[in-house]
Amino acid sequence: MTLLKNWKYHVFTITYLLSTIFFFLTFKKLIYTELYSKKHLSLYIFEVEGNYTKVFFRNEKAILNRSLNLIERKLPQEKYFRANRNTIFNINYIESIENWFSGNLMIKLPHDNQVEISRRQTVYSKRSMEFNFLY
Repeated sequence: MTLLKNWKYHVFTITYLLSTIFFFLTFKKLIYTELYSKKHLSLYIFEVEGNYTKVFFRNEKAILNRSLNLIERKLPQEKYFRANRNTIFNINYIESIENWFSGNLMIKLPHDNQVEISRRQTVYSKRSMEFNFLY
């Protein structure tokens, strides 16, 4: 029972935090993304698990029932990067970048999280993103 209450608390927390970032207006109205909110700075990784998306904050994690494509469309592109089909991360949290197998890149994030950038996205990131690291 405590686990269920705890889970509901985290779902409420993530919904509240994301509602401050994204203003979801139903019935096909405008969706506005708040670009300079300090709340979204604590979001550092979105990761797909089954039909849900796990969201990692600096000190917490939560689960959302939104697709990664929907989340990606609403995030500021200059702060978040789609690494592969399953992961979006905040580029401000990059601790290191390493060359990986087959020309891919491995990104190290806080709390021992690692994200492998797909081959296609590696080419894109090397051409267009401005990482403050040397490869």
